[in-house]
Amino acid sequence: MANPSSSSSSDALELMDQTPIIFWGPPGQLRGTIQVRNHSDEKVKLRSLSIEASSVYGPAREPAFVSLMARLPPKADAKLAGVLMLDPRTRTGEYDGYVTLGARRQRVHLLVTEHVDLRVHPGHIFIQTEGELEFEREFVFENAGNMSVALGGECQVPLVDTLETRTALRHGLERACKDDRTDDNDALKAVLCAWSQQQTGPVSIRREPVTLAAGEIRPVRVTFVLPSDIRALRKYRTDLVVYTAAIRVEVVTGRIGGAVASSVVTTTAS
Repeated sequence: MANPSSSSSSDALELMDQTPIIFWGPPGQLRGTIQVRNHSDEKVKLRSLSIEASSVYGPAREPAFVSLMARLPPKADAKLAGVLMLDPRTRTGEYDGYVTLGARRQRVHLLVTEHVDLRVHPGHIFIQTEGELEFEREFVFENAGNMSVALGGECQVPLVDTLETRTALRHGLERACKDDRTDDNDALKAVLCAWSQQQTGPVSIRREPVTLAAGEIRPVRVTFVLPSDIRALRKYRTDLVVYTAAIRVEVVTGRIGGAVASSVVTTTAS
């Protein structure tokens, strides 16, 4: 992204801050305020200010700049809200630099906070099984944030029957309606009990325990182990959440208990 040119006259504007200008936030959106004076007799636009800093860069490793998009009336002072975009991999910490406007050069202090942005592809997989419980799939994880993230080695997530809510609600209400003495609490209890009877065990998820550095992209092989009590001719789903990434897993079962057929698995990106 190139630095947009400013339509202001460097002779018309000057910086008024006496202390370092502070910008803070994640790399993609540091925010700060710059106090500027227009000492001319005309309206003046100020679109951007370049940042001079040896250790930080803008997106695509180009020079960083503060986006302002302001219009100052004649002979007016203004506090302008600016946004500074840095390379998304800029590490957390404090950085110093300068902005220049007219004849004045002002110090800038940048406080870069952490930004977790983990992405995974594909984000949606389908598993079809007629008895086999263990499946291996390969994903590509991308760490688009500015700090390292560790991927744990194993976890469990609940596997939900897509029909269980409606089934539990119907069964629970049927039980409650059969008894004229049922109050609201009894009806709720009947629904929850029916729901619990629809539950199945969790799906276990195993993967290599790796740590992704900022900006790193790596393939990771993941093993899904389905619970042994899944039912025949049903459809299940679950969501595996890893930091900011999520994988939707849908499981379709065939005739469990008969001859084990070869599983067919397809994946599509969300």
